[in-house]
Order: sequence, then C-alpha cells, then structure tokens
Amino acid sequence: MNRLFFILGFGVLFCCTKTHYLPQGGVRPKNPNFKLSKNPYVLIDTQLVDISAIYLETWNVDTGPKEIYSDPSYVFFRFFENGRIYHSNVFDHFPTVKEQNDFKMGMIGYYKIKDGNKITTEVFFPINSGQYLMEYGIVKGDSILFHKRKMDNSWYSSTQKIDKRLYRVQDERVHLYAQPNW
Repeated sequence: MNRLFFILGFGVLFCCTKTHYLPQGGVRPKNPNFKLSKNPYVLIDTQLVDISAIYLETWNVDTGPKEIYSDPSYVFFRFFENGRIYHSNVFDHFPTVKEQNDFKMGMIGYYKIKDGNKITTEVFFPINSGQYLMEYGIVKGDSILFHKRKMDNSWYSSTQKIDKRLYRVQDERVHLYAQPNW
C-alpha cells in the first residue's frame, strides 16, 4: 500500500510540472505560453541592443551567501534580432565560446523594446513547477538596467522592485555563432 502511494505521489509530481529538463542542464516549458511570443519583436536598431555581444551579470561574496558565492559568478544573456533571448545558467568563470553558443544549458525567452529604450524580457524558469519571469527596464549605453520583476504561474502572481544591471561585453572572449531554435 505504501508503495502505491509513493508511485502515485511521484506520478502526480511529474505530471503537474510544466518543465522539461534537458540532459545538458537547460529547461524548456512543456507547452510554451510566452506572452511576448504572440507578436514577435524584430530588432531594427542594433545599436540599441548589440546582438554580437553578451550581456553579463556578475556577483560575488558581497552580494550573496558566502558558502554559495565565495568566488565571482557569471550569468549572461544573448539577444537576437528575432526577439528571442537566451539566459545562461550560473558559471564560476567567464563563459567559454562553447558555453556562449550552447542553448541547451540555460533558459529561453523573448524580449521587446518600446518607446525608444524601454525593454521587457520574459524567460521561463524551473521554479514552482515552471514559471514565466518578466523583467522591465531600460537600455542605457552599454548596459541594461532592470527595475521591476513580475512572476506569473497558475497559482499566484507577484511584482517586486529590483536593481539589476547587465553589462555589454564584446571583446576577444566573445565569439557568437549559434542561432536560437525555439
């Protein structure tokens, strides 16, 4: 009898998740429902968002728990002309060229730019059985400054203020060739 409850509980857990985990460490929604994919954005001004660069977010022991972030950590974002965005997993080193082009290791999403420099991103995260995360900000010089985050799933919605900065990196360490396949 205990075995039956275990099997049923395990089955319900995997049936209720909206997330498909890739062997390389990435995640995808089982049934994509991105709001920003309805009318895909097409980047016209490549001076605003540089598609030949990565946008890097870094943090270290000063901004995270010591036992987790004792060394600098890196997360990068890639933007594409067709409105797609890639959000990497966390690295303990500057991402290699292979990591910059392997989309099976992170999360995917979409973005739009309106009113000149206002940017909205939507990325699917594997939290709470799968959740879409919207972030709102502005493109300013070689940075993207996010000020608001909204999380939505089937159980609840929440909005919070954030202070997140992505830095544009385009130097000899960056070599981008892969295109999005979602």
